[in-house]
Amino acid sequence: MNQRTMTDLLDHMIPQTIWRTTPTQQMIVRARTLTAVLIFSMAIPSLALMAVIALQVVTDKSFYAAIASLVASIAVVTMQHIRFQSSANLQMTARLFSFTFFLALTIATFLTGGWHSPVVLLLFCTPIIVHLISDSREAVWAVLGTFLTGVIFLELDVMDVALPHIMHEENRAYVQGIVWLVAFLIQLLLFGTQAWALEAHDYQNHHDISSGNTTPDKKP
Repeated sequence: MNQRTMTDLLDHMIPQTIWRTTPTQQMIVRARTLTAVLIFSMAIPSLALMAVIALQVVTDKSFYAAIASLVASIAVVTMQHIRFQSSANLQMTARLFSFTFFLALTIATFLTGGWHSPVVLLLFCTPIIVHLISDSREAVWAVLGTFLTGVIFLELDVMDVALPHIMHEENRAYVQGIVWLVAFLIQLLLFGTQAWALEAHDYQNHHDISSGNTTPDKKP
């Protein structure tokens, strides 16, 4: 599937309300990017969930906490995607998703060992997601917030503060491997989404707003 096909698919998944507002090219790029991030944020945890379920089946270890966490994350992102389709509010959806992403990973890091948690790697991916779907100013705030959160976890570790630890220690290697896979997919999302969102389309051929045609000419 080439970039043109992917861009066509993204355009069909963008709320039709946005196309009816005669969007600027910058708004189209933001809408494509946000749509792609929402879709992949459902797909990536789904892949991780299948991997964890497979580990639950083929090993004698318990991964019920990870399964519950992944199911919850998929449900939350799905609801945000549904809300985006109904509201078509780019800024609100981007901010809500960024905050939810950061908060969920902060809680997951706290509950799985803090500074030594395998999830901390994903926590530090937060600025990447914010950079994708928001402006540079909000990305800077995300960097600062993530850095301060990391410092707090480090300070708690230095002070030997005992944190909750719902992850079984014997599962650490498996969890860390899944976390690395998710982090790798997030990086691919960064590069792939930028390519798809910035694909050089003839906008008038696909969305002839001036003639009142708000439906793309090509159907996926």
